Amino acid sequence: MQHTSSTNFHDFHRGPGIRDACDALGELIFNLDGNEWTERRKFCRSFFNIKEFSSLANRAILDKVERSLVPVLDHFASPKQGPQATVDLQELFQRFSFDTTCCFGLGYDPKTLSVPWPEEVPVVRAVEDLTEVVISRSTAPPIVWKLQRWLGIGKEQMMKKTVKILDDFTSQQLSRLHEERQKGCGERYCLLMSYISQSKADEKIPKDEALALILTGKGTVSATLTWFFLFLAEHPSAEAKIRQEIQDIIPDDDVNKFHLFNTKELSKLVYLQAALCETLRLFPPVPNLAKGSYEPRVLPTGHRVGPNTLILISLRVMGRFFFFERQSKEN
Repeated sequence: MQHTSSTNFHDFHRGPGIRDACDALGELIFNLDGNEWTERRKFCRSFFNIKEFSSLANRAILDKVERSLVPVLDHFASPKQGPQATVDLQELFQRFSFDTTCCFGLGYDPKTLSVPWPEEVPVVRAVEDLTEVVISRSTAPPIVWKLQRWLGIGKEQMMKKTVKILDDFTSQQLSRLHEERQKGCGERYCLLMSYISQSKADEKIPKDEALALILTGKGTVSATLTWFFLFLAEHPSAEAKIRQEIQDIIPDDDVNKFHLFNTKELSKLVYLQAALCETLRLFPPVPNLAKGSYEPRVLPTGHRVGPNTLILISLRVMGRFFFFERQSKEN
């Protein structure tokens, strides 16, 4: 892992066939290699590190929790819904993540998490379909999915429609922000507005990064939160400790009231942070990392790899390896 992703990072690429499988994603940062990846990473990090981004992200999340997440949960928990009412927690977190990402990233609230509950959101569905096709391509022989694409059958059949929905959505957001700038009302900060300002006449980078925000913001956070609450349901003792830790830092004036925690208060929730880290260890949102070598070489493990060899690193297995090893020694 360290050899391919850190020490000798520039000697490895995303893996043979991986970039072809992700061709629909364009020149997104997680689809680049070498110097292209380095330059794009520097460009993106310059925005994530500024104070305005942190402040905007915090406001967007807190506002979405108060105005959308809590009212939706109250709606499904109300007696009017009946004792058999259910809600798909994963879909709820997906919509929460999608809305908050759009708010601080694109300066736009799609309001997919709201009452009444929107049954079908084309953009959210398009993200799910695109992810499904990319995963399918990554696990199938290239000749299979390329033939399906040529014939327009199977999962490849919906790819063109999915890409068009996402392309239209990102284009609409770029056009909206350009209009705001021309009208002199674009002073409010959002990540995409900063990309537009810095990339000058190049529209490709802001458009690619808008799509990257949508794809990464929706899936990774929602997957982690879903596993986290599943684990809490299975381990009541951990839930009790987290509840107690939260109660200990709530101001006396806000006891038995709705309280939104700020960043300083959240930093005191040590057990909660540990529980989230444990969730990420057991079920990382990106379970596998694919790599390929530019030239024939010998890995530190002694394995010989060539330019066409796929090196697949399972982050999920790595997160559990220490415990397997310790259990084997004890047995």
